Amino acid sequence: MTTAVRTTRSKDIETTETTKLLRHDLTDEERQAIGTDMAMAVSERTSAENDLKAIKAQMNSRIAEADAKISGSAGLLNAGYEMRKTPCVITFNYKNKIVSVTRVDTQEEVSVRPMEAHELQMKLETTKK
Repeated sequence: MTTAVRTTRSKDIETTETTKLLRHDLTDEERQAIGTDMAMAVSERTSAENDLKAIKAQMNSRIAEADAKISGSAGLLNAGYEMRKTPCVITFNYKNKIVSVTRVDTQEEVSVRPMEAHELQMKLETTKK
Protein backbone atom coordinates (compact mmCIF):
# COMPACT_ATOMS: atom_id res chain seq x y z
CA MET A 1 0.00 0.00 0.00
CA THR A 2 1.43 3.34 -1.02
CA THR A 3 0.17 6.73 0.05
CA ALA A 4 1.69 9.80 -1.58
CA VAL A 5 2.48 12.59 0.80
CA ARG A 6 4.50 15.03 -1.34
CA THR A 7 5.91 14.90 -4.82
CA THR A 8 8.78 17.06 -6.13
CA ARG A 9 10.09 17.27 -9.72
CA SER A 10 13.26 18.50 -11.21
CA LYS A 11 14.66 18.22 -14.73
CA ASP A 12 14.99 14.42 -14.99
CA ILE A 13 13.98 13.31 -11.48
CA GLU A 14 10.70 13.01 -9.67
CA THR A 15 10.67 12.31 -5.93
CA THR A 16 7.64 11.27 -3.94
CA GLU A 17 7.55 11.08 -0.18
CA THR A 18 5.25 8.28 0.88
CA THR A 19 4.52 5.62 3.48
CA LYS A 20 4.92 1.93 2.62
CA LEU A 21 4.38 -1.22 4.58
CA LEU A 22 7.90 -2.64 5.01
CA ARG A 23 9.69 -5.10 7.28
CA HIS A 24 10.87 -3.66 10.58
CA ASP A 25 13.13 -5.71 12.87
CA LEU A 26 12.02 -5.26 16.47
CA THR A 27 14.33 -3.55 18.92
CA ASP A 28 15.13 -5.11 22.29
CA GLU A 29 12.82 -2.59 23.99
CA GLU A 30 9.96 -3.44 21.60
CA ARG A 31 10.52 -7.16 22.19
CA GLN A 32 10.50 -6.63 25.95
CA ALA A 33 7.26 -4.60 25.79
CA ILE A 34 5.57 -7.24 23.62
CA GLY A 35 6.79 -9.99 25.97
CA THR A 36 5.38 -8.13 28.97
CA ASP A 37 2.01 -7.69 27.20
CA MET A 38 1.99 -11.37 26.25
CA ALA A 39 2.79 -12.46 29.82
CA MET A 40 -0.08 -10.34 31.12
CA ALA A 41 -2.43 -11.86 28.53
CA VAL A 42 -1.33 -15.39 29.52
CA SER A 43 -1.94 -14.53 33.17
CA GLU A 44 -5.40 -13.13 32.38
CA ARG A 45 -6.23 -16.25 30.36
CA THR A 46 -5.04 -18.57 33.15
CA SER A 47 -7.10 -16.64 35.68
CA ALA A 48 -10.19 -16.80 33.44
CA GLU A 49 -9.68 -20.56 32.88
CA ASN A 50 -9.37 -21.13 36.64
CA ASP A 51 -12.54 -19.11 37.25
CA LEU A 52 -14.32 -21.18 34.60
CA LYS A 53 -13.14 -24.43 36.22
CA ALA A 54 -14.37 -23.24 39.62
CA ILE A 55 -17.75 -22.25 38.19
CA LYS A 56 -18.02 -25.58 36.34
CA ALA A 57 -17.16 -27.48 39.53
CA GLN A 58 -19.77 -25.51 41.47
CA MET A 59 -22.42 -26.16 38.81
CA ASN A 60 -21.50 -29.86 38.61
CA SER A 61 -21.86 -30.04 42.40
CA ARG A 62 -25.33 -28.47 42.20
CA ILE A 63 -26.31 -30.86 39.41
CA ALA A 64 -25.04 -33.87 41.39
CA GLU A 65 -26.98 -32.69 44.46
CA ALA A 66 -30.17 -32.37 42.40
CA ASP A 67 -29.55 -35.81 40.84
CA ALA A 68 -29.19 -37.33 44.30
CA LYS A 69 -32.49 -35.78 45.42
CA ILE A 70 -34.21 -37.00 42.26
CA SER A 71 -32.81 -40.50 42.72
CA GLY A 72 -33.83 -40.62 46.39
CA SER A 73 -37.33 -39.37 45.66
CA ALA A 74 -37.73 -41.80 42.76
CA GLY A 75 -36.64 -44.67 44.99
CA LEU A 76 -39.18 -43.71 47.65
CA LEU A 77 -41.96 -43.38 45.12
CA ASN A 78 -41.03 -46.68 43.50
CA ALA A 79 -40.90 -48.57 46.81
CA GLY A 80 -43.93 -46.83 48.27
CA TYR A 81 -42.45 -46.84 51.79
CA GLU A 82 -39.39 -45.99 53.88
CA MET A 83 -38.10 -47.34 57.16
CA ARG A 84 -38.50 -44.96 60.11
CA LYS A 85 -37.86 -45.27 63.82
CA THR A 86 -41.35 -45.64 65.27
CA PRO A 87 -42.41 -45.87 68.94
CA CYS A 88 -43.71 -49.38 69.71
CA VAL A 89 -44.83 -51.54 72.62
CA ILE A 90 -43.43 -55.07 72.96
CA THR A 91 -45.80 -57.42 74.77
CA PHE A 92 -44.64 -60.75 76.23
CA ASN A 93 -47.68 -63.07 76.59
CA TYR A 94 -46.38 -65.85 78.84
CA LYS A 95 -49.64 -67.79 78.79
CA ASN A 96 -49.68 -68.13 74.95
CA LYS A 97 -45.86 -68.01 74.73
CA ILE A 98 -45.82 -65.23 72.10
CA VAL A 99 -44.15 -61.82 71.72
CA SER A 100 -46.05 -59.09 69.84
CA VAL A 101 -44.97 -55.65 68.67
CA THR A 102 -47.61 -52.91 68.42
CA ARG A 103 -47.18 -49.40 67.00
CA VAL A 104 -48.03 -46.65 69.51
CA ASP A 105 -49.33 -44.19 66.88
CA THR A 106 -51.80 -46.51 65.07
CA GLN A 107 -52.16 -49.39 67.57
CA GLU A 108 -51.39 -51.72 64.64
CA GLU A 109 -49.86 -55.03 65.61
CA VAL A 110 -46.81 -55.22 63.31
CA SER A 111 -45.37 -58.58 64.34
CA VAL A 112 -46.15 -61.66 66.40
CA ARG A 113 -43.63 -64.43 67.02
CA PRO A 114 -43.18 -67.37 69.35
CA MET A 115 -41.10 -66.74 72.46
CA GLU A 116 -37.52 -67.90 72.35
CA ALA A 117 -36.21 -70.22 75.05
CA HIS A 118 -34.56 -67.46 77.08
CA GLU A 119 -37.83 -65.44 77.08
CA LEU A 120 -40.12 -68.16 78.47
CA GLN A 121 -39.57 -67.35 82.11
CA MET A 122 -41.20 -64.21 83.45
CA LYS A 123 -38.82 -61.70 85.02
CA LEU A 124 -39.15 -61.20 88.76
CA GLU A 125 -40.02 -57.73 90.01
CA THR A 126 -37.63 -56.25 92.50
CA THR A 127 -38.61 -53.57 94.96
CA LYS A 128 -36.35 -50.76 95.92
CA LYS A 129 -36.01 -49.72 99.53
